[in-house]
Amino acid sequence: MKKLLSMCFVAAMLLAGCGGEESKEKEKLTVLTNSGYPPYEVVDNKGNLSGFDIDIINAIAKETGYEIEIKDVDFDTLIPSIQTGKADMAIAGITPSAERRKKVDFSEVYFSGETSQNYLLYSEKNGITSQDDLKGKTIGCQMGTVQYEAALHFEETQGAKVDAKKDYAAIVAELKKGNNDAAIVEKAVAMEFSEENPDFKYVKINGLADLEGNAICFKKGSPLVEEINAAIKTLKENGTIDKLAAKYPSLK
Repeated sequence: MKKLLSMCFVAAMLLAGCGGEESKEKEKLTVLTNSGYPPYEVVDNKGNLSGFDIDIINAIAKETGYEIEIKDVDFDTLIPSIQTGKADMAIAGITPSAERRKKVDFSEVYFSGETSQNYLLYSEKNGITSQDDLKGKTIGCQMGTVQYEAALHFEETQGAKVDAKKDYAAIVAELKKGNNDAAIVEKAVAMEFSEENPDFKYVKINGLADLEGNAICFKKGSPLVEEINAAIKTLKENGTIDKLAAKYPSLK
């Protein structure tokens, strides 16, 4: 009888141990992004998401042990979706501006530098060579971005017209057709689009505050921030982020 009780006790302990291991399993996280923004997020020929930000979030998932599900959505829905808890975090070349910090929390900046600053993308055939030529011109930008805020500055100071679109494919299409005179994008993005369109040129926008760089956003008070920051720190220190950035010439 004692032997039977002992065996039952051991079995119970083993089951409890198994249950404990299950409870330690990492939860699955939903990550939002917005494609069509090379080199950060693009959809390849097979319909798969790829790009620097996708590499970054996958590296973070590997470092932390989380399983992730990436969803491609409109950029202007990213922060509202994070605010309402529809996803755990978002990565999409997002700049942690002061206005955005009122709505969501941000990780440490995982990438910064000249290539993440705002540039004017233009076609010389439209009579544009610098930001001084924007009086009365039409500027393309993406809804909900810091580039949209920059375009509003030129609307106020030079009487430019702002044409905000949902995605960059539409912005580039309008620029190619001559319906828009210029667009505001990050330097890396300007380099990518000018590579595809030889008549496109780009020049840095001066007179506006420099951007901090790119960070991941979370719902206010998210317990994930500390853990993701630790992963970003590790990936910076071990050279992983530099190696991932080196894959994309426009990020050098």
